[in-house]
Amino acid sequence: GSGNQAVLSTNAATETLTATDSGRITVCTRTSTTQVFTLPVAAIGLTYQFVTTSAASEFLLNPGNATDVFQIKATVDQGASVVTAAGVGIKNTAATNVVGDSIWIVGVVGIWIMIGQSGIWASQ
Repeated sequence: GSGNQAVLSTNAATETLTATDSGRITVCTRTSTTQVFTLPVAAIGLTYQFVTTSAASEFLLNPGNATDVFQIKATVDQGASVVTAAGVGIKNTAATNVVGDSIWIVGVVGIWIMIGQSGIWASQ
């Protein structure tokens, strides 16, 4: 293969991702209100990346399973970790986000783990 990753540029208010979207970079282009992405059930080998092009919107990642959790860091340069309650999403809020904020997550059974980020992230 060429090594190129699939990219989706979207300004949709909501998007439901599937396992076939794994490995894709989603460019969040909405310029108002929240973009909500629902992930599939967390499973080994699934990876998703998101990046924002507007500070006037925010994006929220919801787990596709009511028992899945996220394990993330609040910020790159802050050691605070965040583990969400089961079924609770994570958000890059419009109050603090900037263009280029991003997150890269990988799934294992029941958990979405942050493996890369920029910006400030919090439990929903």
